[in-house]
Amino acid sequence: MTTVDTVSQLEAALALGGIPDSARKRGRALFETLSRPVRVVLLGPASSGKSALVNLLLGEPVLPETSSARIVEIVPGDTFLAEASYADGRLEAPEDDELASVENAERLLIAAPHRILRSVALAEARGDDAEAVADVTENADIVLWCSPDFAPAEREIWADLQDAYRDHAFLVLTKADQLARKNRLADTLLELAGAAETDFAGLFPIATLQGLKALASTPRDEALWTGSGADALVRALLDHARSGRRADLDQAELFLARYAFDLEQGEGSGIERPRSRARTRPRSQTRRRPSETRQPSRLSEPESMPEAHDRSDRAATAMPPGATATARIEPAPEPSASAASPVRNDAESLAQASLADRLVEVRNVSRPLPNANDVADGALKKLRATGLELRALSEDPGGVLTLCADTADALQGIFDESPLPESLAPLADDLALTSEMMTLLRLENAPGPAAEAVTLLLQIKREFEQVSDG
Repeated sequence: MTTVDTVSQLEAALALGGIPDSARKRGRALFETLSRPVRVVLLGPASSGKSALVNLLLGEPVLPETSSARIVEIVPGDTFLAEASYADGRLEAPEDDELASVENAERLLIAAPHRILRSVALAEARGDDAEAVADVTENADIVLWCSPDFAPAEREIWADLQDAYRDHAFLVLTKADQLARKNRLADTLLELAGAAETDFAGLFPIATLQGLKALASTPRDEALWTGSGADALVRALLDHARSGRRADLDQAELFLARYAFDLEQGEGSGIERPRSRARTRPRSQTRRRPSETRQPSRLSEPESMPEAHDRSDRAATAMPPGATATARIEPAPEPSASAASPVRNDAESLAQASLADRLVEVRNVSRPLPNANDVADGALKKLRATGLELRALSEDPGGVLTLCADTADALQGIFDESPLPESLAPLADDLALTSEMMTLLRLENAPGPAAEAVTLLLQIKREFEQVSDG
């Protein structure tokens, strides 16, 4: 099933109903994730080479490296569009050759026709601007921290973000050519190796201007491209992105399988309607562990990458590259400042909640927050009832799995009924992950998965007991 097919089925299923309220939020989140491009966010101090790296990923110079905008976003589109917004409410629509004149904008939006933007949206902000960082990372899938040395002040800022993005972030050592000229590159890589191993998915030294120079050649200068470090970074980035998107697609297909949707023509209605059906999954498809199911969305189709990156389809291993790769990094002249063709984008437009959904949200907001202990006591009552029912199903793995999955959905339904105290937010996240795992486990009708499902419910039970006792 292609990404388009999966998204279409999710959209139809959510529109026509038949999904329990406790699962609807998960379905809508999956739909929105798969409907938009991968969001790659570049952070780092001022003058750290973020704009040059954006141009490298696009395959040609688009952003002026002297841009002073707080936030820059580049999204897909069919015709040129650029919009600069300012703190005083002004809006400007500069042409592609006028972007260098945009000064002190709050946000610079550029839509461009580059092939990579069919699957990827890019954003950048200064790492020391807390509000801008919060804005661009709200829906980030992959984060690139760009820095010539990853100084202690930067590490403190990253420490506040790393828990959310540790497994989906790369440390990019920009201006590596300058370090190489000073014979400091090897020492810097060694110094940062520990931080990169614990706080990032990879460390990449890169001479960005050298990479841009390689792209300016026709055909691309392969030796210069590889020697700049760009090839390793692009391959690792795209491989990481595709694996995450594949995980999202798997979750969407499992979601549809869990709720047994098969789109067929409704009798005499002229519309497609979800229809229940039994569905199994080949045994060769292994079950993901919790850490694997939480990967954010990534690139959807490899063939949508620009020709300059076509060789990046193979899996990449994060650097540091060692002496061979770093030896090729050389000083390079400024690349040509030829303007690119930025464009308008509609790809990030997501399906909006219906009026009925919005009214429900308004009504929910007006309700008083329930007491955390009351919520926990209600959940424990449900779990105890499940425990009694499980005693009669000890010889029926399929029955155990079904009961555990239904119980997880019922518990999530308690959380979905109304706004909850902030103290229950961590438990809500654990419960959502448990529900996802139940979906996976239920596809394997065997004693092992049944035992694991019961274990997951016992863990949730202990968490509710802690809330109730506290």
